[in-house]
Formats: sequence, C-alpha cells, structure tokens
Amino acid sequence: VMFTERNAYTHQACVTYIINMTMPTDPQDSTMTTFPGSMEKDGLLELYNETASVTFFETCPDCLSMVFKDSEGRFLLNYRKDGHHLNVHKLKADHSDHHKLAACLGFPTDAKPFNYDGAADFCRKKSTDCQGLDVKLQTKDIPRIFGEWVLVWSVTDHEKGNALLPKVTSSHVEFTLRDDKKTVMFTERNAYTHQACVTYIINMTMPTDPQDSTMTTFPGSMEKDGLLEVYNETATVNFFETCPDCLSMVFKDSEGRFLLNYRKDGYHRNVHKLKADHSDHHKLAACLG
Repeated sequence: VMFTERNAYTHQACVTYIINMTMPTDPQDSTMTTFPGSMEKDGLLELYNETASVTFFETCPDCLSMVFKDSEGRFLLNYRKDGHHLNVHKLKADHSDHHKLAACLGFPTDAKPFNYDGAADFCRKKSTDCQGLDVKLQTKDIPRIFGEWVLVWSVTDHEKGNALLPKVTSSHVEFTLRDDKKTVMFTERNAYTHQACVTYIINMTMPTDPQDSTMTTFPGSMEKDGLLEVYNETATVNFFETCPDCLSMVFKDSEGRFLLNYRKDGYHRNVHKLKADHSDHHKLAACLG
C-alpha cells in the first residue's frame, strides 16, 4: 500500500511523505508495517527510512481512524473523507468521540491535539495545478516514442533507486517496434561512475486498448562487463504528453517507480534549456505523487 501524506506547516513549505506499507494477509491481524519510502521538502527528495506499524479502527462511513507507531511513539490520526471535511460544526462536535478513543487507546488526556479549522489550504496538487501535465499518451500516439533519446532528468520513490541515480553519468535509450508489430524493444545504455556501461534490452507489449496505453515488460537481457544475463523483472510503463522533442515515462516495478524525462538525441545539448525545464519536471513529479 502506498501512503502519500502532504503536510502544510506554519512558516514552512509543504512536506510530502510517500510511505510504503505491507498489505496484511493474516485474517486475524490487519496491522500494516512500513518499509522505506521517500520525503520531498523544498523540491528535494530524500529517503524516508523509518519503520512503523499502522493500525486502523472501526468508525463512521466517511471517517478513518489510524494509529501510526514508530520508534518515537504513537500518533492517533482521525480523518474525514476528502469533501466531507468542510462542516466545521460537525468536526467540532466529533471532538468528544476523538478524545474518548484517545483515552481508550492510552493516549495522554492533557495533550494538545491538532484540529483542522475547516479553512486552511492543502499541499495537494489540485487538478488545475496539474492540468496538461499528467496526461497519458494515447495508444494511437505510441509510435511517437520510437527513436533514440537521452535522459535529462529523473527521480524515484524508493530506496534502491535513490542509491542508484547519483551514480548515473549518462543514459541513452532507444525504442524500436519489432517485426511482429506487437512488441516494443527498449534498449537502455547506462554509464555509471567507476563502472563499465550496462546495457538493458527489455521487451514490452505494444498496447492495443485505445483507452489504455500502459505497456508491460517481459523477459529481456542485461549486458555488463561483456557478460549477458537474463533480465527477468516485470514492470509497467506509462508515457505522458510533453513537448515534440521530449519524452516522459514512468517505469514501475516491484521496488517502486522511476519518472524518466528524456530529450530526443541531438536536442539534449542546450544546458540552459535543460535547466530551465527542471521546474516542469518537478511539477510533473509532484502531480504524479
């Protein structure tokens, strides 16, 4: 389960946490456990490595009560479904029930709680903020991805990716339609610091559903130090509308997601233009969570 929390603070920019949690499988125990995710603050992405347990409690249909317990202690968090949180009088009337639950769970009775005032704005990206940014490429337009591209900006939401990206010095990719017209071959050549180049050849299904352009990878190969290995990771791949000589892609596997922004090979040398585009890259990343 991906838990995305966007907090607004006084005298501080918004902070976004993306926390991964295990989906419970024991019918008798619904407790979830967190594992590494990420934290974004002031446009900078950091690893969030706190381990916690998360428990939910029965409550009203448009309510959610959760206890988040980490190494520091516990938070009792009472939520209302988005859109049902604007009735301030109802929110205040519910305070008594919140205090009762807190007391039953052993929280201090003299603690000063957070209460939403019904007016404060949120950090979340509204649809107007993301309009035109997070539009997926339509199936009929998938041929636009074919050709050679150079990676100019990337971000990830998981620990392994955050450790990998600083080591990448360049990434050149190519998308080719195979002869069967049903398979796209994705060739990625990455150069790393203090390491030979690594080449991935990943096969992806060519989408056929006009309403869903998502691609799925299936086994390919990886070449490193002249040795060829099977690449057996399964992932989903989505492309997004962007400028004519740009390509934006989200690659999602078992570890998490990469947002990869490319420029067409030959259009990647204007450093000032690339830096100017960073703002748009950050906006898209925020819109995609």
